[in-house]
Amino acid sequence: MKSTKHRGKLPQYDDIITARQALLSYIGPAKKEDISNYEMVVCSLIAERSLPISHVDNLIPTMRRLHPKDEILKQVKLGRTKATSIIKDGFGNGLKKMLVEKLRTTFFSIVIDETTDVTIESQLAVMVHYWDSAEFKLIVDVLDFVVCKEATADGLSVSVLGLLENLKIPFERLIGFSADTCNVMFGVNHSVSTILKEKIPSIVLVKCSCHSCHLVANYASKALPDQLETILRMIFAHFSRSSSRK
Repeated sequence: MKSTKHRGKLPQYDDIITARQALLSYIGPAKKEDISNYEMVVCSLIAERSLPISHVDNLIPTMRRLHPKDEILKQVKLGRTKATSIIKDGFGNGLKKMLVEKLRTTFFSIVIDETTDVTIESQLAVMVHYWDSAEFKLIVDVLDFVVCKEATADGLSVSVLGLLENLKIPFERLIGFSADTCNVMFGVNHSVSTILKEKIPSIVLVKCSCHSCHLVANYASKALPDQLETILRMIFAHFSRSSSRK
């Protein structure tokens, strides 16, 4: 390569760049499936690790800087709005559909708890426990969050039974019910448990052991000075509210 003859036959740098660009244009644009795969992998990572969805605004540009030659990544357009839609309407609806199909043919139990969100709206979280024969293990999953018009025994019962009816899950598949030990859930005369027992006589009613243990511990803590609980709360708050002190 040191001779003048050999150097003269070497292609010029500009010619190499031109040929490379021609080859890239010949290959064509990235496929939509590949772009969708990029978006779904990023969204699944955010959902699985419980990361803030706002991170996606910085994640994609960072990936482009790390892989500047990735032609597919250049065409990925993913922001927090699109990521929210993919996780909620895409993954969420798909996983819920798969869960409902299993519950239609499998015996299961439900665990419910009523809470109030930031909009001062009462919501009912419905969890399900069932045995997955394919994975050969007990599965605990979220079925849905139901908006309750009133947090009474009748209102909560209508929400639970209405949810199963709307999803076309047979009532006879429901074999167990658990909730906290308040009167609305487990009152003797009129409660969610008594209403479900009338509707499904074979259902097994189990009070939440965690809630019972909490009540016992709370009652036992009254024998201690109030200042002790205050100090413990302050210590926890001191470390939990600062990333540098964790």
